[in-house]
Amino acid sequence: MNWRHAEFPLIHPGYYYQELSATRFLHLYASCQYPLDPAKRLLLRLEAATSNIESLPGYQQADDWHSGDGLGLSFTPRNKAFRVVARYGYGLNALRNDGDEGGPSVGLLFQYDFHQGPSGWRRRP
Repeated sequence: MNWRHAEFPLIHPGYYYQELSATRFLHLYASCQYPLDPAKRLLLRLEAATSNIESLPGYQQADDWHSGDGLGLSFTPRNKAFRVVARYGYGLNALRNDGDEGGPSVGLLFQYDFHQGPSGWRRRP
């Protein structure tokens, strides 16, 4: 692997996918999940992240520190054949069209397990 040109995803609530481009960075991320039902199929997720980023030339921003926080709600049915996640995040230092700092992002994820059987048993590959 060529580490000089490698890509590492930064999980950053409130920031868009590939919004931050860096040559070097320090990234801290924390999250916790709370079950909302006894079967733990409905989960509330809280998350926060901060990064110190050395931006690529031409992509510099006003500050090297970028922080965000967010929450999400996920649902997995009893047979675990799919998962749906809705997320909201607020980037404290995210630059938006008006040039002001701070902005939200919203995401929806649908994940389907093609190996999972309709009644919850695993199919053989």
